[in-house]
Amino acid sequence: MKKLLIISISLAIIAGSVLVICQKAKPFDVEDYIIGQTTSQEVSKNYQPVLIYQTRDAKAVYYAGCGTLISGASGRKYLVTVEHLFHKDLGKQYFFTRLLRPFDNWIPADRGITEISYKGSEMSKSPIVSATDVAMFEVGVPKLIECFSEFSDGYNARDNIKKFSLQTIKSKFLLKSLVSGKAYQVVLWSDNTKGAKILLIPHTSHPGESGTGFIDDEENLYVFKGHMENFVTHPDLLETYFRFGIRKNTNLSIVIGPFDLKPRN
Repeated sequence: MKKLLIISISLAIIAGSVLVICQKAKPFDVEDYIIGQTTSQEVSKNYQPVLIYQTRDAKAVYYAGCGTLISGASGRKYLVTVEHLFHKDLGKQYFFTRLLRPFDNWIPADRGITEISYKGSEMSKSPIVSATDVAMFEVGVPKLIECFSEFSDGYNARDNIKKFSLQTIKSKFLLKSLVSGKAYQVVLWSDNTKGAKILLIPHTSHPGESGTGFIDDEENLYVFKGHMENFVTHPDLLETYFRFGIRKNTNLSIVIGPFDLKPRN
């Protein structure tokens, strides 16, 4: 779900580059929520959480979702998020990133998407559609991007649920949010994917959180896809909840990963 951010922007195309001048504006609800959840403490030295915005003509800027910024060894920056934020029906758009920590008071003109580096829907061999809902982009002075994804909104992430071969977790396995710093115990995961896995964590999410980054103890990156409504059944789920002190009927959310994207020296 996208919410409109009314913001004053001047857009000029100069020698093939885009110059965007933004005034500080008050975010809408989902942005307020995410900003409010952001810890001031460093969660990872390798990854930075960001908000993502889109605009077609700079007359109006829309909040799109969340993502993770990575700095490569060459100095290049990359954005990792869910692919469904770039649905083909959006046509051509400019996309910008806004750091959550340290917080950007406005949307920087030189930190947008310049090029598509990876489309999970084309590159992943996973038979589970949800496991391919990830994309990576080069970041710099933004260029007009042709949106491409076939994925629908990830909030009701029910696609292919019958294909999931869900297994419970017997030992401690935590994923930490790059936004809040809060750690979540993985309770179920799918073992019939190739590459990225589907993992379910006890977390009630909101539309607009898709793309949020998570990390494990080894700093591998995971990407939040969407909310899984309470239709998941598993004979050992309640036992798993009890084992880790999780309340019965806690909502579950889908996280995709791991992606070993740590910068190389």
